[in-house]
Amino acid sequence: NQPTDQPTSITMTITLSNPGDREEKMDEKRSNDLIARWKTEIDSAADKSVEVVALCGRCYPPEAAKIVAEFLKDYVGTIRTVDMSDVIASLVTEHGLETLGIFAVLL
Repeated sequence: NQPTDQPTSITMTITLSNPGDREEKMDEKRSNDLIARWKTEIDSAADKSVEVVALCGRCYPPEAAKIVAEFLKDYVGTIRTVDMSDVIASLVTEHGLETLGIFAVLL
């Protein structure tokens, strides 16, 4: 390997996740707290590209899904992967379909 005069650039992308108790259903307060944490992560990053969003392991009723989707819409151009495992677990069918519709329109 020959050394090169070209600078090497490494792009660090942001992964937004929601760790915690899988049994805990997201609500408006938890969603707003999550977004506040995500904003801090994004603000402290050199590259503001959000590439991976892990919503997995938590249940998002429609009111929580709307809050999260509203925040994520500003990053939809850079998001490449979204893990939505269990986002509708334990929701009644009507609410589960509404939650999926909220995220489907966003993505």
